[in-house]
Amino acid sequence: MARAESAERFLCEDAKMTQDPFPDEIQQVTVPDLGIENRPVSLVNWLVPPDAKVIAGERIAELLVDSTLFHLESEHNGRLKKYLVPSGVEVQTGDFIAEIEVEKADTY
Repeated sequence: MARAESAERFLCEDAKMTQDPFPDEIQQVTVPDLGIENRPVSLVNWLVPPDAKVIAGERIAELLVDSTLFHLESEHNGRLKKYLVPSGVEVQTGDFIAEIEVEKADTY
C-alpha cells in the first residue's frame, strides 16, 4: 500500500479525525427560577416555532405564575430545534422545556 493510500485510509477509519472540530452544541432551555417557591408555572405560549433562528435575549416563550406573565428569553444565538413541552402545560423551575442548537463560534 502506498504511503498516500495508508494516510487516507487512516483518516477515514479514525472517527476523531473526521469529526467537525467545531460541532454545533445543543443546549437545554430550562424554566428559570422566577423567585417563587413551589408555585405552579404554566407554559402559556411558544413565541418562536421549531427550527426558527433565535438570538440571545429574544423572547421565546410566555410563562404564567399567579396571574403574572413572564417572558422567557433565549440565552444563545442559534436555532430552536424542538419543544420538549407543549403550550398549556404546567412545569416546575429547572424543567427542560426545549432545545436550542447553538451557532458555531466564528473564532477559527
